[in-house]
Amino acid sequence: MTLAAIGLIVAPAQVETRSRVRQIGNIKGAAEAEAMADGVVRLLVIALWRELRQGSGSSRIRSILDGSLSCELGQSATVRLLLEDEGGKVDLNAASPALLQWLIERAPGLAGGAASVTQSILDHRVRLTALNGGLAFSDAAELHDVLPTQPASVRALLPFVTVQTRLPGFDGRAAPAALRAAIAAGGGQALVPPMFQRPSPSSAFRIVATTRLADRAVFIREAIIDFNAGEQRPLAIRAWAQPEIHSTSVPPTTLNRTASEQVCSVLFGGFGADLGVATSQH
Repeated sequence: MTLAAIGLIVAPAQVETRSRVRQIGNIKGAAEAEAMADGVVRLLVIALWRELRQGSGSSRIRSILDGSLSCELGQSATVRLLLEDEGGKVDLNAASPALLQWLIERAPGLAGGAASVTQSILDHRVRLTALNGGLAFSDAAELHDVLPTQPASVRALLPFVTVQTRLPGFDGRAAPAALRAAIAAGGGQALVPPMFQRPSPSSAFRIVATTRLADRAVFIREAIIDFNAGEQRPLAIRAWAQPEIHSTSVPPTTLNRTASEQVCSVLFGGFGADLGVATSQH
């Protein structure tokens, strides 16, 4: 067999080998990004649990509630964190018809009339409650089933609703920044009608951790943690999901650099020091 013939056989094999090596590298990078995101969520849960036990005098971790935080782990990875208090959202199971319609009328990008969307949600609540005798919604994402032909409306509402609080109202001070902006430019608690106002119990939080490695592998972990799970356990994981990349809106951080560094230090401690933790704001 001539060298040319051997080359014709070997060349495709080399291309296939390189392709498989890249695939293996991509799989490895994705697994590392996922493991890091999961670890970051757990670290944030531990830090938040400790802070809640210490009382209102300690709020360093909760200082990122109004925005997001970016921590650089040396040269290898960047972690972006979002923390939301579920008490600042409207509970789909407990909200009155008036509150639901008030919220829907203010949700940006809503496709369809507020009255018809409100009625669809109420009809679903009545139907499911009659069938199973319990709560109609077990997950806010079930809005997709209630409004199957209105995906834009669902996307507009999901950031502002929950199933965790079981409160007939919500805390405007703890509401996501996007909801406060939707109520009125620069507005807040004062623009929420008194009959809808309820103080947040600060017991359930949504966490979104986005990790980006130096090799560009990206992973997003979304979790909802309930710190009022009962006497037998300190907390419960109500949701543990992997949303699509670009489907999760993360607001810019409102922390100054010093505050960012302090929160990153609290979260990562010695682990972060070993990797040379720095912070960046976006």
